[in-house]
Amino acid sequence: MYPAMKPPPRKRGLSLASFLILGALAAVFSLVSDVIEYVALKSQMARDIALFTDTRVIQKSLKLDMMDSALRLVCVMAMWSWKRWGMYAYVALSALSMVLARKIDPESEVDFDAAIGVASVLIATLPRWKWFE
Repeated sequence: MYPAMKPPPRKRGLSLASFLILGALAAVFSLVSDVIEYVALKSQMARDIALFTDTRVIQKSLKLDMMDSALRLVCVMAMWSWKRWGMYAYVALSALSMVLARKIDPESEVDFDAAIGVASVLIATLPRWKWFE
């Protein structure tokens, strides 16, 4: 009998590895900054400062942003583990982000950050798509 053939080792390459590392760092930074903002907004000092704004709307927005950051971090970790659903979920989150930004403020310009994120994840993952499970 022949010994079992091992599949070739998976190599992420510079573009995929740098995208995943930078994406994880950005998600962690966004999550931490949102938590800090949320805690500061809940404090008495922030209530005194924000006399003319409705802090409940800001708190809801921060909660949504925290959830988005946490989900993006999960997606990046899944892509690091070679899971296809991580890439699908990342693209879906980016599309949802663009739709919600447009829905919240119809007068605003299109959110190109999310579109650039989708393009960069596709450019980084498609050459190594066969290794994703």
